[in-house]
Amino acid sequence: MRRAHAIRPPLLLPVPHPQSGKSKAAPAPKAAAPKGAAAPKGAAAPKGAAASKAAPAVAKKEVVPAGEDAIYSARPKNFAPGRDVQPKRDLSRFVKWPVYVRLQRQKRILYQRLKTPPAIAQFHKPMDRAEAVPVFKLLAKYKPETAADKKLRLAAAAEAKAAGKAAASGAPPAVLKFGLNHITYLIEQKKARCVPVTPCLPVSRLGL
Repeated sequence: MRRAHAIRPPLLLPVPHPQSGKSKAAPAPKAAAPKGAAAPKGAAAPKGAAASKAAPAVAKKEVVPAGEDAIYSARPKNFAPGRDVQPKRDLSRFVKWPVYVRLQRQKRILYQRLKTPPAIAQFHKPMDRAEAVPVFKLLAKYKPETAADKKLRLAAAAEAKAAGKAAASGAPPAVLKFGLNHITYLIEQKKARCVPVTPCLPVSRLGL
């Protein structure tokens, strides 16, 4: 039988330090453990033993992100003629609005950009109820005669003429005049004395 030779530890030779110039001992190499000895705790096991005891690896399933399809890839929409459906747009500027809508919008823009003259600005402040009621009572006395009133007036004038009495003049009584064009003509002829205007009428259309 062969005798077992004892393993002698290696000699530690001094190694000069590059900065201080002092010698520094080199670290001793680790001694290999015998084959039959167990590995210490915390030490890594040999590769062959770990591979034999480990469970077989399972293939991971690829996770598809939300909103994407693995079969059909996303492509940008094409809004050319005959392609994808056009998105909804605000077509209000292309709509042919009614006349009253266009007039009130143009009126608002004019009032914002132009200075209103005093002759027109006075109509933006209508009278209150206490002032309007006496005016309405006065105007009711001069309301235009109806067709029945005119018929009665002409019949009374004919009877007075047949009886030989002095008939009243056949001129119609003084009544209120109305109508945009007629009132404008009377103002131009300086025959109008009082012109009441309703606040709902756009005064900018009167041409004053």
